Amino acid sequence: MRIVAFPHRGIAYNDAFYAALEQQGVEVVTGEWAGRWLLHSLQPGDIVHIHWPSFLYISHGGYLLVLRRFCRFLFLLLLARWRAGALWWTAHNLLPHERCVLPALDVLARQVVIRLSQRILVHGAEAEAILCARFPAVAGKCVRIPHGNWIDHYPPAPDKTSARAELGLAPGAYVYLQFGQCKPYKNLEGLIEAFARYQAEDAVLLIAGSFADKGYLAQIGDMAAKDTRVRLDARYLPDELLVRYLSACDVVCMPYREILTSGTAMLALSLGRPVLSVNRGFLHEVITPEVGLLVEPGDQAALVAALAQVRTRRWDEATILAEARRYTFADAAAICLKAAQWRPGRPLATGVARHEDG
Repeated sequence: MRIVAFPHRGIAYNDAFYAALEQQGVEVVTGEWAGRWLLHSLQPGDIVHIHWPSFLYISHGGYLLVLRRFCRFLFLLLLARWRAGALWWTAHNLLPHERCVLPALDVLARQVVIRLSQRILVHGAEAEAILCARFPAVAGKCVRIPHGNWIDHYPPAPDKTSARAELGLAPGAYVYLQFGQCKPYKNLEGLIEAFARYQAEDAVLLIAGSFADKGYLAQIGDMAAKDTRVRLDARYLPDELLVRYLSACDVVCMPYREILTSGTAMLALSLGRPVLSVNRGFLHEVITPEVGLLVEPGDQAALVAALAQVRTRRWDEATILAEARRYTFADAAAICLKAAQWRPGRPLATGVARHEDG
């Protein structure tokens, strides 16, 4: 079994997932999205595995450029499918968070990928249901795999006292953290607005991460400047600094507008931190009452109440870590191996989920 990955390395999820597959004897090859490479390097029996289709076509720029590059994407996708014979897609999100200038192309890309794919990997039953509701053609192709935890994948975490001292945070503050790439779908403005309505003097909201959109950075910066309890660190976070922020906080906040799967939530759990987020997708199954609180997307009153409620709970770090350990990349790899051996008409292997209808 040989998997040709797009991409293979450079993203934490892919690094961990493919390492787990390699440990189980699977050969993983770094793919190159170019016609000559696909034609000469792919072999019959390969599995071409893509994660984010929108990474493979240019979604910004002039309409003619976008259309030309999208046609190239479709041609190369058909070429890859023809040469290898098998195409898999991991559905990390329903549609790209950063939409194409011609949004219909994002939908078309999903539809084509789904039609050509033999297997579609999803992180749980709720994510599968959302995907099936939007794209009924996934029926019969979905394979549920866990999103593995990040325990021991990152540098050792300092204790909370040391982390707060390094970041200049008061030892007695109650610290809410939002971290990672700061994009509009993460609803940072909604979080700041809710925090402004939550008038606890000892509360601190940390927003840490890089902004690709300068306009969004300006908007969030202006909002943060109006509340002295809000601190904005708008930069890329290397692993050591990321772990320091997580060690310093009391809860990770993720009041997203939309969500299918979340590596951010799993990272928070992997460092023993509770999660405050929305009752959608992957989070609906993973964030149990023992490890966090969920609110409905867009319900600002519920978010304000949750900011207060979360600090009344006694969160147990050992319990949170135990929950995170239930989800491993080794299990995900094992399920994928079984899925690769399944053929229509044969009983489904354990861990492989199908829909009988749309």
